[in-house]
Amino acid sequence: MSEPAWPPAPLLDRWYVAIGSSALRRGAARGVTVLDRPVLVWRGDDGVARAYDDRCPHRGAPLSEGRVRSGTIECPYHGWRFEPGGACARVPSLRPDQPLPRAGLSPRPVEERDGRVLVWAGEGAPTHLAPGVDGFTAHRWVQGSAILECAAAVAIENFLDTSHTAFLHRLTHPEYFWRRLRGLRDKSYELRPTDEGFVSFAPPTASADDPIPARPAGIAELRPPYSASLAFDLLGRRHRGVFEYVPVGPHRTRVEWMRTRWLPGGPRLSPGGTNLVVAQDARILAHIGRVHRREGRAFERSVEADAVAIWARRHAEALESGRAASHPARRVVRFRG
Repeated sequence: MSEPAWPPAPLLDRWYVAIGSSALRRGAARGVTVLDRPVLVWRGDDGVARAYDDRCPHRGAPLSEGRVRSGTIECPYHGWRFEPGGACARVPSLRPDQPLPRAGLSPRPVEERDGRVLVWAGEGAPTHLAPGVDGFTAHRWVQGSAILECAAAVAIENFLDTSHTAFLHRLTHPEYFWRRLRGLRDKSYELRPTDEGFVSFAPPTASADDPIPARPAGIAELRPPYSASLAFDLLGRRHRGVFEYVPVGPHRTRVEWMRTRWLPGGPRLSPGGTNLVVAQDARILAHIGRVHRREGRAFERSVEADAVAIWARRHAEALESGRAASHPARRVVRFRG
């Protein structure tokens, strides 16, 4: 049985992170994939980030595999060059008396905001501004990127899952060390829907009438399409992370992550290298992705601790079908962890 058409139409008219700002230096061009569309992102000598379909208008070769030379990007196939504005600047095979073709790069709507270069995935003009990162200027961040061999919906379930961190993330996650020191203990968290997605936080409130605390010990938030953030206290400091799961294909995802620096000071934004927690997730998710492609998900069995992952799954299913997700007004989840 063939898979349904991909990507689903409700995923298209949205902003997605193409690349972290720290990974796109002045004068550099990079190729990324967003919803199966190859995209060229290019920061000109003027410092402005631009985005184009990653194809030469001559024969469709990937410009991202070319070189930036004298402020232009050179196609690796026939050497055609293009200016940052998209116009064709040189065709080596033309004689001096032959005019340049009326060929240019196909621009994509792009915004650079809060340490990220975002592109619009739809065909028309953007209908809303690119989303920002709350409190971005109040912190100092490191950022990076990784490929996950699974669907974006599965990747974000993993991010929000509360009970795998103490086992999978050996020597890299605080929950692993807490489990080693104290063993498994009774825990609980609370789920509440928001205008866009939902939040998961601990400890739970006393009743449904209580507002979400301004600063719970730990909180994670999901926003459409596949964006998640978290904040938690550790060793007397408040730490934050922002994770954008960008669908590359139906079973492949690029995660663009940013987290606050463990120690105070340093530049506002810098490359973070390999995120060891993400690398541990990637290894497991690659196997899970293969299982899902072969068998689907009907075999899965869930327990109480998985409630947040189930909410994330329902949210993704609703998003991809173009309807609103339906969640109860509040749920308190009790488990061992």
